[in-house]
Parts: sequence; structure tokens; C-alpha cells
Amino acid sequence: MSEIGRIISRPQPADYSWPANIRELEQCVRQILLNGSYKWQQADAKQSSEFLQQTDQGELSAGQLLARYCSSLHRRLGTFEAVAKVTKLDRRTIKKHIVQFDNKHAQVNNAVEYR
Repeated sequence: MSEIGRIISRPQPADYSWPANIRELEQCVRQILLNGSYKWQQADAKQSSEFLQQTDQGELSAGQLLARYCSSLHRRLGTFEAVAKVTKLDRRTIKKHIVQFDNKHAQVNNAVEYR
């Protein structure tokens, strides 16, 4: 157990905001046991704020919410199967939503870069 604690604290960025999320801790420990490491993913504060604002104002459809949530989980968990397990959705459905979100997000980023 002390080895897992050492691995968790070693690569963790100093400014990492641990959300006290049991699922994240579970995934972290699982990844350490399987791979010997864990890749910390800190959400971009601007993106998170923008997402919360869109959600509060009712600007997102249920499909957009699901796609964004699945994409966020995929960045953190690393596989479609892991996201499917958490969301209790089929892996193919998860993949469809993630690809949809990532493609739309890439198009928006490309449009901003060319302006």
C-alpha cells in the first residue's frame, strides 16, 4: 500500500485540485496496479466554467451533455470500456458520443485558430 501512496503523490502536480472523488481514486489505484503509473488530468478551469455556465443556462441538449460527460470520462479513464462501466452504457454508444464531441470540439478549435 505504501508503494501506491508514493506513486500517487510523486507525479501529482503541485496545483492538482483533488476532487475527493472516490471513483477517481479507484481508477487511480487500478491504473497503478495494472500499469505502475497514473496520468493526472486536471480539467481546464476555463472549459469547466464555460460548461457549467452553458448547463445552468440550459444551452446544452441531453445529447451534448452526454457526449461531453463521456469525453471527459474517457480522458480520465483511458478506455471506452471503462467509460461504459461507469455510465452503464454500451461501449459502442460511448464511442459514438466521444467521437461526436471530439470532432465538434476540434472543428471549433480549428475555426478559432484560423481567425
